Amino acid sequence: MLMYASRLDGVHDFDSDEAVCILGKSFDVKNNEEKNKVFETIQSFLWVSYRDSFEPLLPSTYRSDAGWGCMIRTTQMMVGTALQRFLLPKGFVYKENSEELKESNYQTSVRVFLDHPVDTCPLSIHNLLVHAKCFNKPAGTWFAPSEACHLINSCLKSPPLQKLVPKFGSFVFNEATIFLDKLLELFETNDSVLLLIPLRLGLQEINEQYLPELRNWLNNKYCVGFVGGKPRKSLYFFGFQGEQLLYLDPHQCQTTVGIDSDVLQSSTYHFQGGCLKMDEKELDPSLALGLLAPSKDDLTEFWQTCLSLSDPETRSHPIIHCAERQPVYDFNWDTDGTEEQTDYAEDSDSDNPFIVLNKLPTRDEEGPGLFQQITNTVTEYAATATNAVGDVISTTSTTVTTAVANTGTQVAQAIQDISVQFHTTPEDSDDPHKISSNLTSDDLKAEPVRIPTPKISPRPEDSEIPTNVSIIKMNDLRDEPVSVTPPEKVETLDSENEQIQKPDICLPEAKISEPVELKIPEVISLPENFGDGKID
Repeated sequence: MLMYASRLDGVHDFDSDEAVCILGKSFDVKNNEEKNKVFETIQSFLWVSYRDSFEPLLPSTYRSDAGWGCMIRTTQMMVGTALQRFLLPKGFVYKENSEELKESNYQTSVRVFLDHPVDTCPLSIHNLLVHAKCFNKPAGTWFAPSEACHLINSCLKSPPLQKLVPKFGSFVFNEATIFLDKLLELFETNDSVLLLIPLRLGLQEINEQYLPELRNWLNNKYCVGFVGGKPRKSLYFFGFQGEQLLYLDPHQCQTTVGIDSDVLQSSTYHFQGGCLKMDEKELDPSLALGLLAPSKDDLTEFWQTCLSLSDPETRSHPIIHCAERQPVYDFNWDTDGTEEQTDYAEDSDSDNPFIVLNKLPTRDEEGPGLFQQITNTVTEYAATATNAVGDVISTTSTTVTTAVANTGTQVAQAIQDISVQFHTTPEDSDDPHKISSNLTSDDLKAEPVRIPTPKISPRPEDSEIPTNVSIIKMNDLRDEPVSVTPPEKVETLDSENEQIQKPDICLPEAKISEPVELKIPEVISLPENFGDGKID
């Protein structure tokens, strides 16, 4: 046992002059008599360690919890301290072979933890693991502090335990919050209430700013310690000296104690190896704190203590919070036991009442989004392409020019129709399914597109076809691209009588028998009056 302790941080030698604090009691260890009281106090705690040779933990074949049951054992120790306060006289001190150990209350405080799958041992590892099914964790699995709290709380509320220790209540306060209304409810049927409070004081490592508050709770008379320790090595902490935490270690395997005798041999349930220590900075952030409200008469003082130690105005990093009432979560989704269909939320467009779809945004509610940006880009390219085609072919044929202009207009109208479709709200649309529910809010921030129609000057009726333009066939264009000579200078249109300087176009001689496919230059300079929406 001490060999294992030395592999951790070793036995505490009390070489510091600081006071030793153990669950609300302070000891001046410079005085030998006080130091002896420290050892007596530690020896009087219930020490629950690994055991072997017990009946198999069905449905497995495990007959020992060595190597995986330390969190269960330390939680048993914390609950054992609470039961001792409830059952035994104040100031109880363990003395081997004393008559006091034969009394029924002491025998009960030990017997309930013996490792046998019977009702007379309601807090045995066998009975605790019965409730582990809700976590889907079988024997041989390491448990977290919060899980161990729920396991033992289920056993504390069981009829076998209530028969042996009546009027002893317990509750797991999750999210580090104690509710006064729940405490009052528990005291309606119990004389004492054990509060099990799982905590997380950091992420991968403990936040050292919480350590002073943790010590404050350890130095409170209502505290029964906490369970935690190092990863995969759970310990039971009951006190401190300076920054050294004092603990009991379950990592020693002992033989299971039988239950046939009327008077149990309980010496193996009390640690007689001195005092073990660990630096508080090595503590794992996951732990569980235990508090005992001893009676309803003490509830007022107990609550004031909790408020004081959790006051955010006086405590920089409180580890526990207090509230007068529990939050009420009243959803009323098919909880009345009837077969009537659930009433969906008024703002839901979904068949699933748990999913509420937001209404699609309108132009007045939200600015341009991704869809609008895409539409603007497509509009710009379409207008540029239409104008460029018009400039190139306007010198060859009025008919072709008109056809291309009409095509550009149709493309612009199609893009505009798409934009208007997505802009329409459900209330304005005759077809409620016109809007796609697969698009996100940003995708639907669109406005109707207003695409300008390029202004193209047709060939005057009395003008002649340029001599450098030849009639071509479609087959000739498929193998040879159109060669366009860019103009040296492009002038803007200041009036309807002025026209852009036309480039020279060199085409093979052929007749136009099919629509002409032209390649458009990548960079085109546009006239200043581009976009007035007119076609001459």
